[in-house]
Amino acid sequence: MIKHFSILLFLLLPVFGFGQDKVLFTNGKERTGYVLYQDNNSIYYGKKQKKEVDEEKLTLIENSFKQLQEKINTNDQKDAFQKSIALQQLKKKEVTAKAHVKYSTLKRVAKENIFSITHADGKEEIIYSPDTLGFLVTDVVEPEVDYTVEEMRRYIYGAQDGKKVKKAAALWTSAGISTIGSGLGAFYGPIAPATYILVLGTTRQKPNERLVSHPEYIQDEAYLAGYSKAARKRKIIAAAEGGLIGLAVGIPLYWAVFRGF
Repeated sequence: MIKHFSILLFLLLPVFGFGQDKVLFTNGKERTGYVLYQDNNSIYYGKKQKKEVDEEKLTLIENSFKQLQEKINTNDQKDAFQKSIALQQLKKKEVTAKAHVKYSTLKRVAKENIFSITHADGKEEIIYSPDTLGFLVTDVVEPEVDYTVEEMRRYIYGAQDGKKVKKAAALWTSAGISTIGSGLGAFYGPIAPATYILVLGTTRQKPNERLVSHPEYIQDEAYLAGYSKAARKRKIIAAAEGGLIGLAVGIPLYWAVFRGF
């Protein structure tokens, strides 16, 4: 019976797994949905198709926008360029109106934050352009770099591997430092983990070849930049959580031991 179920699941995978598009962001995150529309600045995609769709409402929306489109096309006061802009704006409104009927959620994301869209048929559409790099935040370690498409792909591989780095060590180290600092007084409690977080923020993270998904890029600069940034962010968040744990333990301990409460 289990064998039959496995075969059935395998046959159904294309229906459930490949019916949606996959949006890959430049920070390594991936989101699935139904890409509905894109313009020069944004991409719109729907999430969670509604089980019941009001087809009558969809028809009304479609007919209404057809009438508006006809008005724009027959407007003699607008030139071809003005009509093109108006039709583009109208199309965006139509997609949005229909999406609210068909999907539970409509997402709009800036194109500058997207690397590619892998459509339901498996074809990848590259969105990223080396000329649009506003998403890369310059920090004290890594200056802004204008990556090529392939370099950015390796940067994303690094970011994805960096997001998998274990954070337990950073969490408990920060918790221990915070507990000790709090034990010296409530004033020193927040300073101790803050100092540790500052050190993490200026430390370049090095990947372990045995623990990453893309060891073939272990010496690549773009990959290492993505890995370091993602791993450092993950550890900083863990350190902040550990600092709060340490404060929660250390401050009551300080008052109990040194203040006699």
